[in-house]
Amino acid sequence: MPIFLGVELAELLNGVRQICSEEISELLQKGITQAKHDDEFRDMDQASVFLKKAKQTLYALCSSKSILHFSKSGQNYFKKQELVEWIESGRKSKKKEAQPNRLLFTKKNKI
Repeated sequence: MPIFLGVELAELLNGVRQICSEEISELLQKGITQAKHDDEFRDMDQASVFLKKAKQTLYALCSSKSILHFSKSGQNYFKKQELVEWIESGRKSKKKEAQPNRLLFTKKNKI
């Protein structure tokens, strides 16, 4: 059996496998915990803090059905992931992406 720095190669590989296995298990557990945390419901107070919006604004968004929510017994609840998706849906294009449209607009409207 080959020896590397006084340690058999097979023993070294087993040690690496064990470390990798432990690290992967830990990462998977963190991922599962995070996924469960994202699926948890937020009440109106928690959602307003997360979104940095007044509760009145959230009530208006719920009434106009502009934001996904669940209603139960007169209370509104939100999933964190859906709140994140709502924020991301309002993303505006970057300046570089918008410039070609601006150039077309300028050419069309020249006097």
